[in-house]
Amino acid sequence: MARADDPALEAAGRFLNSFKHPAHLLVAISGGSDSTGLLVALATLCATGRFPGITLSACTIDHDLRPGSAEEAAWVGALCARHGIGHSIRRWEGVKPVSGLQAAARAKRYDLLAAAAVEMGADAVLAAHTRDDQNETVAMRAARSADGIGLSGMADAVLLNGAVWLLRPFLAIDRAAIRAFLAARGEGWRDDPSNDNARFERVRIRARGVSPDPAGEDRMLLSRRAAAFLAENVRVKGASFALEPAAIDTLLADAGAWRGLLLLAAVAGGGSMPLKRHRPSACENSLPAAHCRG
Repeated sequence: MARADDPALEAAGRFLNSFKHPAHLLVAISGGSDSTGLLVALATLCATGRFPGITLSACTIDHDLRPGSAEEAAWVGALCARHGIGHSIRRWEGVKPVSGLQAAARAKRYDLLAAAAVEMGADAVLAAHTRDDQNETVAMRAARSADGIGLSGMADAVLLNGAVWLLRPFLAIDRAAIRAFLAARGEGWRDDPSNDNARFERVRIRARGVSPDPAGEDRMLLSRRAAAFLAENVRVKGASFALEPAAIDTLLADAGAWRGLLLLAAVAGGGSMPLKRHRPSACENSLPAAHCRG
């Protein structure tokens, strides 16, 4: 039996307590340990009756990339049924790309999840990315950039397709804690063989070991400056954002302000993943797609 102070339950509890109004939450679940842990933790807490305004559903994306994917999705369905949670399966149909497969699969997964959420009237999609995923993401982006300080990790919330929020309740806890939670409850999970395929960059990064982000404090400082810039210089006008003209000079001189503008653009753009950071002097049109949830 999991402890009352279990990190997975604590993270799930903090997340559920953040909702002040009734909400329908769609859990994206593959059957791996992280998403299984998220679903079980949320279901466990909702079963206590302490969160009567929360409705849980689950969705599995079958990418149809290898034999056995349909059986794994069915296994997830049985898990959800045991916990009294409605479950749907969405399949990636059609021809798959030869190159850039993981990026294409990720984009299609988010498209299918957003469509499922809109169809069933869910208020948000929940993804089970962990601190391990965050460290790997930062390491991958740092390897591609000479300027590591300005790189972003995954945000705890992004807007998918301009239609539905993707939230990450487990972003601050480790995978080991999630697996310990599942083991204490006697719950299993299904490992994805592609997680051991060295063709993929994330697998190679994971195999060599990833330390906590060494530029984390610098990144946090930039984020604080970005938040202060937005609070002082941006106004909401209907469905649009207005930037005070006097803020232009600040943007060109302050990396924190520039970061804030890029994050603001992400809210309007609705992408699910950040792009590379560009310096203001470059005057390029590529903007990242991450949004910090307040």
